[in-house]
Amino acid sequence: MKQKKKIDSPEISDVLEESTFASLGYRTEGKRFENLQETGTVKGKEFYGCAFDKVDFSNAKNRNTGFVDCVFNHCDFSNGYFTEVVVRRAIFKNCRMTGCDFSFGTLQDVVFQGCQLDYTNFNSTKMQYVRYQECRMLEGSMSMCKQSGLQFENTVLNGTELLQTSLKGVDFRTAQIDGIAVEMSNLKGAIMTMEQAAACAQLLGIIVKDEFH
Repeated sequence: MKQKKKIDSPEISDVLEESTFASLGYRTEGKRFENLQETGTVKGKEFYGCAFDKVDFSNAKNRNTGFVDCVFNHCDFSNGYFTEVVVRRAIFKNCRMTGCDFSFGTLQDVVFQGCQLDYTNFNSTKMQYVRYQECRMLEGSMSMCKQSGLQFENTVLNGTELLQTSLKGVDFRTAQIDGIAVEMSNLKGAIMTMEQAAACAQLLGIIVKDEFH
């Protein structure tokens, strides 16, 4: 069996300089942002090797922001706009992201761990080796995505839309997928339990019977 590729971890220094969002340059490296509120000042900026601890990004309107080798701990992205964001080698730990818009973005080697992602919009996002681990995404949107190495581990996806997204190679066996919206053509190559496969078949209008009469 082909082994699952290990997601690359952020390359970040153990010693970071404390900083604020005031007077940010286009490129910021090796800074720590802690207990701050961000109101759209990171729009169009790039961050490398930075840590964000308990930062409030809620309702902020940002676009074309880049995060490389970054870690986000207990941050709040609720109802924020991060469209066309580029995130590479990053970890989001225990973040609240309810209703956040990440559409048209690029995620590569990214881990979402213990995050609340209800109603989050990832539509039209490119995902390469992205893992959702111990997360909850109720009625989220992942339609029209291009994915490679997408992973769900013990994650709740109930009611999430995965329309026009190829699910080839995606392992749903430890995820909860009640009421997800999918198309038959895009389920080819997905990995599911027998129970999950039967539930998806019923959603698609297929009648499943145990015996022939």
